[in-house]
Amino acid sequence: MQAPDPHQLLRQLSATWQKVRIPAGKTVELMHFVSQEVLRSAGIAAAQRLIQLPPEALAGLTTTDATAIQNFSVPQNLTSALAALLSSPARSPAAQSPETASPRL
Repeated sequence: MQAPDPHQLLRQLSATWQKVRIPAGKTVELMHFVSQEVLRSAGIAAAQRLIQLPPEALAGLTTTDATAIQNFSVPQNLTSALAALLSSPARSPAAQSPETASPRL
């Protein structure tokens, strides 16, 4: 058996949840996000936005998902209180801070 390539090990993601209870015959969902940012400030901005469940985090979810997700308070109507990100070819959407992503009034 050959030893794993250390470069490949760096590309693997592992997540662990503790104390998850799944009632008999039921389904639960745990939601997580990955953001690839080069700058620490961009990573913090992405995390601060994602924890608020912006529209891009709710896209593709169903009302069944909203009920089953255990680690976020997903709105049952799947509508975010945040404005959608404006796309920019110069910046990745996750790197935009809420201040620069939201339209100014």
